[in-house]
Amino acid sequence: MRRKNMLVIGAVAAVCSASAAELSNAWKIVTPPQKTPVIRYAYEKAAEILKKDLAEGAGLQLEIVKEVPASGHAIVLGAEAAKRAGLDVAGLKWYDNAIVEKGGSLYLFGNDRARKPDQPYWDWHKAALPTLGAAVRFLHDYLGDRFCAPGETGRRVGRREKVVVPDGTASVERPTQIFGTACQSDIYYSYANGLRGMGLFHTYGGHTYPVAVPMEKYSKDHPEYFALTKDGRRLNNPDPKAPQIRSQHLCQSSRIWDEMFEDAKAYFTGRPASERGAVKGLGDLSTGWSGAFMYGKYFDVMPQDGMPKCECADCQAAYAKTGDPFFWASELVWGQTARLAQRLKDAGVKGWISQSAYASYRRLPDVEIPDNVVLLLCEHGPWSVAEPERLAKEYDEIRRWSEKVHGNMWLWTYVGKFACSQLAIPDVPMGTPRAFAEYYPKVAPYVFGVFPELG
Repeated sequence: MRRKNMLVIGAVAAVCSASAAELSNAWKIVTPPQKTPVIRYAYEKAAEILKKDLAEGAGLQLEIVKEVPASGHAIVLGAEAAKRAGLDVAGLKWYDNAIVEKGGSLYLFGNDRARKPDQPYWDWHKAALPTLGAAVRFLHDYLGDRFCAPGETGRRVGRREKVVVPDGTASVERPTQIFGTACQSDIYYSYANGLRGMGLFHTYGGHTYPVAVPMEKYSKDHPEYFALTKDGRRLNNPDPKAPQIRSQHLCQSSRIWDEMFEDAKAYFTGRPASERGAVKGLGDLSTGWSGAFMYGKYFDVMPQDGMPKCECADCQAAYAKTGDPFFWASELVWGQTARLAQRLKDAGVKGWISQSAYASYRRLPDVEIPDNVVLLLCEHGPWSVAEPERLAKEYDEIRRWSEKVHGNMWLWTYVGKFACSQLAIPDVPMGTPRAFAEYYPKVAPYVFGVFPELG
């Protein structure tokens, strides 16, 4: 998973050189000044783990400094320093990272990029920090570190009497996975295992009703758009401090679907959000549409998380028709989704309606689903390989859903959600990589992508 594509340049020099750079206590770790907080943080974290693990694994005591010493002999971080040393960095994209020996020093670098100049360090999973990737790769390849699970107990520090890098070494790692979730409790584990986060991508969809159906727009004039409780209240609480998971749920039988049709039609035909009174967001800044529920050619209609039953007569009748105590909303939610998608097709509007099969609406419905619907199917995922009966049912469900939506489907799987750092047990091998290797190739024929969520 970590090394999807290793390319060695200058291979003759790297492999056949008679001399080599051997690290000693005279070496330094150089973290050049960096104005962008999140990139500065990546340099600091890279230097921190290099210093710590080289001390523990090889007995080396390397000082962290800001400038390359006149004598050379340094591990130098970052693309700017590499360029000053005459190295070409232009060909490095996304998370490509390089380890290059030149003039007695080692350069670990990639083209680090943030979304904005003042991006804070805690948003590291929303930046591309390949220099950190070069650092953990160096420790893996030359010290023998293994990043098996999040946390200190999940990392095995290698042991070497000497850390030696052949003169002329120039290796470039070009990861094929450039988007994924991150284990935010451990940046080292994340980068070592290809779980770097969203990077420079912007995601859309996922429990989008608070943005797609803003309370400030509909709460006062259309309370009937929101779910009815047993005590006669509508879940349209406009208090921004109110927990969203307990408020702002919709009445799926209401005319709110007409509003979403008009929004989708306006969005797909290039009309500005102001025409619909939509909330401005981070999507298409030229038209003002929010990227939280539409992006590119997609318009997401996934309900808010923790969706309760609406107590209105129409919703209750729909639940009763479904007749399933667990998936009581499947026919209602999917029926409305299919009608919305078909209305757009009938109107000659091109675009995809994105919906999820999740919680109370994840059972396959009886309704026919148009071919302009893209499905996000939520499944347990790779860890089901430990339960053969469950795994067989999961594979069958994936196949049937794929047929239902004409193959327009991707998976959201739960791999260690909420338990990421607690799963690191000393001396117990991590089974997730093998589970990944078994599970994802088998579902690949039915989906166009997968997303493993790690807490």
